[in-house]
Amino acid sequence: MTGEFIVAKLKNLEPIEGADMIQQGKIFGERVIIPSTHKEGEIGILFDCETQLSEKYVHYNNLYRKEKMNYDKEKTGYIEEKRRVKPIKLRGVKCSGLWMPLESLKNIPELKDYDLSKLREGNQDKSIDGVDICDKYIPPRTRTRMRGNKDGRIKINKIPTFREHVDTDQFMRNTHELTPNEFVVVTEKLHGTSGRVGYLPTNYPLKWYEKLFKPLFSSNRINEQKYSFVVGSRRVVKSIEGEKVENKNHFYSEDLWTEIGGAVFKGKLNKGETVYFEIVGYAPDGAPIMPSQSNEALKNFMDKKEYKNFIKKYGDTTYFRYGCFEMEHDGAVTNTAKKFRVFIYRITQSNEDGVSYDLSWDQVKIRCEELGVDHVPELHRTIISEEDLNDDRFVALIEKLADESSKNFPEHIREGVVVRIENGKKTPIFLKHKSFVFKVLEGLIKEADVVDIEESN
Repeated sequence: MTGEFIVAKLKNLEPIEGADMIQQGKIFGERVIIPSTHKEGEIGILFDCETQLSEKYVHYNNLYRKEKMNYDKEKTGYIEEKRRVKPIKLRGVKCSGLWMPLESLKNIPELKDYDLSKLREGNQDKSIDGVDICDKYIPPRTRTRMRGNKDGRIKINKIPTFREHVDTDQFMRNTHELTPNEFVVVTEKLHGTSGRVGYLPTNYPLKWYEKLFKPLFSSNRINEQKYSFVVGSRRVVKSIEGEKVENKNHFYSEDLWTEIGGAVFKGKLNKGETVYFEIVGYAPDGAPIMPSQSNEALKNFMDKKEYKNFIKKYGDTTYFRYGCFEMEHDGAVTNTAKKFRVFIYRITQSNEDGVSYDLSWDQVKIRCEELGVDHVPELHRTIISEEDLNDDRFVALIEKLADESSKNFPEHIREGVVVRIENGKKTPIFLKHKSFVFKVLEGLIKEADVVDIEESN
């Protein structure tokens, strides 16, 4: 999962031109740079660039750039105070992960006697034997807003079938989930904020006197349910039948999810139906859904020709508009027809017993047409074959699709892709793979401590 280390063998080691002391490798889709003393097949732990290392791990492995923060005050590392693993470019190599030898864990006093043989290739976690190793990096302002929204889960008991979207793990760490003859769809990953709406059974609230004299009332009255239109962000319930959950920090001046969810889906859903979607572009008040970022820093991650072509194509600043029109700073509106867009990526149907089943991808597309709402762009579909798996042909395709320019939204870079594996179970498997350039821009935005709307809500 995101923010977890993974136990990984060094693979695909290659020399770096003009650098005798370091070499490069590629593990679970992450390009890493390591000392030349390490050998192919050596087991260690891999961190991706969304990860924050623990204080103890950085301190006892002398990884801090400021030597005074290290256990050995005479040693200097390359990790800044925020302890973020960041994408870098070194000697022409674009690096998106950090690999460390397994023995680095034993430098932490509490793990000095830990049996490293317990760790197997592919194991993922955030801690070992109760000792924190890493976590997902969340900017301070975002973390503060997350604390302000924690009460949003209280309402979930009132609507038990209003479930959060399943966690989307990294594709390259989970290629073992691909098996022959499975139907797989690759869709474009959009950089916006997730929402969900449902028309679901709501537990009927008992009056105080009903609770007091519960045996006197019929069982039908006590267990009575009604269907309600409910709206939420990815993790927080925002409103039930338009009644907003109290004490919520919505980030925007208004409750974006209730306003847009109601406008797009109210009165259209079937009983027991939940729709999961992405909101992109601009909020109803004209604020951008996702922050812009100067492209100047990308100069450090590209050669001169590559950077020149990038600026020529996308401009000096990346705005995640997705074809939506923008409100000007002076308040004038260029065009209000498309201030935001909604794209559906998943739909479930719950039965009377509260068991939910996913619609297939093709059923999602048909339902989107009925609702009059777009689905996320489909980039590729296939039945996985033995050849796809044996020569990593499908893995190479995913990398290509994630990094190429978007045909649907040519005004900015593609965030990445989502691989949907329909394995015949109630819920498909959803896996993500982000483009390298997006990882860089995302890291720059987090470094500036801009609130991550997706995380905070």
